[in-house]
Amino acid sequence: MESTPWRNNLVALSAASFLFGAAFQPPSSLFATITFLGLAIASCLLPSKSKATTALRAIFLLIALFLLGGMRARPETVTAVRQDIPVTLVAKAVRQGQAQNYWEVQLQPIDGDKRHKTHSANTWLFPLPHNPPTLPGDLLEIRGKLERRGRYQSLHAASWRVIGHEPLPWLTRFRSWVRNRLGEALPPPEAALATALLLGERSGLDEQHRSHYRQLGLLHLLAVSGMHLWLWNALMQALLPRRLAKARLPLLLFVAAMAGFQASVVRACSALILRDFASRSQKNIPSFTLWGSALWCELLLFPDRPAGLGILLSYSATAGILFTPSDSSRSAIMRVLLPSYAAFLATAPLLHEMQGTLEPWSIPLTPVFGMTLAPRLLLSLATLLPAFHTVTSPALVGIRQIEAILLDSCAEWPASPWIATQLPSWLLLLCCACALYALNKRQIKKSLSAVLPLFFFLPMPGLEAPFLATATPSLLGLPVGHGLAVVIAGTEESLLFDFGSQHLSPTQLLDRTLIPELKRHKLPPPNRVIYSHQDADHVSGAEILQNRLAPIVEKAFPGESVYLSHPRPWSTKILGLNAADPTVTNNRGVALEVTHKGGFRAILLGDASGWTLKDLENRLRPGPIDLLLLPHHGLTVEGLGGLLDHLRPRLAWASCSQNDLPFPAQALLEQRHIPWKTTADGSLYLVAKEKYPVTLAH
Repeated sequence: MESTPWRNNLVALSAASFLFGAAFQPPSSLFATITFLGLAIASCLLPSKSKATTALRAIFLLIALFLLGGMRARPETVTAVRQDIPVTLVAKAVRQGQAQNYWEVQLQPIDGDKRHKTHSANTWLFPLPHNPPTLPGDLLEIRGKLERRGRYQSLHAASWRVIGHEPLPWLTRFRSWVRNRLGEALPPPEAALATALLLGERSGLDEQHRSHYRQLGLLHLLAVSGMHLWLWNALMQALLPRRLAKARLPLLLFVAAMAGFQASVVRACSALILRDFASRSQKNIPSFTLWGSALWCELLLFPDRPAGLGILLSYSATAGILFTPSDSSRSAIMRVLLPSYAAFLATAPLLHEMQGTLEPWSIPLTPVFGMTLAPRLLLSLATLLPAFHTVTSPALVGIRQIEAILLDSCAEWPASPWIATQLPSWLLLLCCACALYALNKRQIKKSLSAVLPLFFFLPMPGLEAPFLATATPSLLGLPVGHGLAVVIAGTEESLLFDFGSQHLSPTQLLDRTLIPELKRHKLPPPNRVIYSHQDADHVSGAEILQNRLAPIVEKAFPGESVYLSHPRPWSTKILGLNAADPTVTNNRGVALEVTHKGGFRAILLGDASGWTLKDLENRLRPGPIDLLLLPHHGLTVEGLGGLLDHLRPRLAWASCSQNDLPFPAQALLEQRHIPWKTTADGSLYLVAKEKYPVTLAH
């Protein structure tokens, strides 16, 4: 049968279908996936070999892989947090953290004990003082509290006793030697960067340094990624003499082993090995076939690993670069910038869909900061040799200092990152696809023109986007664990009530919770914020919020009522709380009363209790109201009964973690037949225009 272009690229098409499913996460099920896969297999049994039958088989297969990608996806939003599960486990000590306040351990299976299913990934162990001295390889019987957050887990308040010792594998011992050697030979910041580049361990990186890289879309430069392996390959091709050329592949595998054979390293090695095999066998294998083959190799080697944002961005960036032909007739600057621009176009729709942001500064800055990568890799590797640190240490310090100056300057630029929670996803995908197509045809001006319509739909500093979508007036409770963050969204602006958590870091609060949830519901970023009081679980994200979004902070003094016509069409009243005992921080601060022109009314409380709630009851007009945000995460009952009788809420919310359940206020709500929802299992969303509001949990 005559071959067709799509048949020649079936491997690439199948990989692309899987990645699209992982990116856009269609509502699929195992039954639907198996059904389409079965249809593809059944169609292969048909006697007909016509083009229509062959195309039908391919369509069924691609749909099945699209649904499979959605099933393998992992939502990037940080949602419910489970913690404080008392456990007794056996684990092997692997290494001590750089700050020496935790251990990395491998949990060991316990025969017959299925009470606590553990993950295969290593676990962080945060000990109590006065634990016995421990060495890598020791077997520990640990008593502590297990916290799980997605696929990561840690043991807190842990005590243990040593029950045995097993030698660590040679690779683990070698990585430990590299880690210790870098720590001894280099200052801590340089040692952390060298460890990240050689071993793929970023836990020791300076938080501000990492935050700046994340803001500017350059975090991939600090990870052991495919780009690093390709760079090692290029360096070896240039530096190895011809008689040692065959040592290149073993050396690349050594580099991959040093990085712990992470998924990003495996995918790069797969592509390099496949390319070398095709070259030696004199077979002309298309680049996209190698690209798709690398994906399927990775999925086969890591069958349990979810298809998260890392794998999507890596493969989409590579696809964009492969789709853009090289042109030696262009200037050196254009030859450097075009791959970066192509990678941005290929990754922007995925990044926006999952995180609600765009990272335009990654286009010019990736080549700039990427120039330090080769010397930093070589200097870090040379540090492992005896006495070489006297030369490599000053050089690495100089590189980091220059880089820090540039990062501090660039992080102040606008749109780093560009928050685009209301930008239509279909428009971004269409514009980026057209721009990539123009790049493929070597039409740079048309490619730039294809993305210009986006600026009419994006918020601009000091300007109004002429076609910015109008949001639905609503309330959004964020899943922050034990903490509080509620968005009151208007049609064009929004207000944030508290922004803190006991469980999530400030970066996770902003970049992986607030902005993705705003994108999911197409709501504008908050331009004003009100804090109920100054406890950490209510304000831990205040600093990063102020630095990145610069919202206006609204306040009210005790006993004062401040009225705001914000965010339109809402009306907001800030009620300064009176406290019987001013030293009790929970009763100092404010509460909110928000009303919508359609008659919707909600009362939002922080951590007030007792006499303060009774005083608030006297200041509020009686109910019924549509929504009450329970005080103190549902843990307060003192003074709450009278307030419930006065307000008669149709619905109650509690911002809490799984560890807070069942919360004490639950009994009072059930006595009064008041339905309730919590953020322990996901975000809560309430549209103000509904006569009888219904919450949507994600």
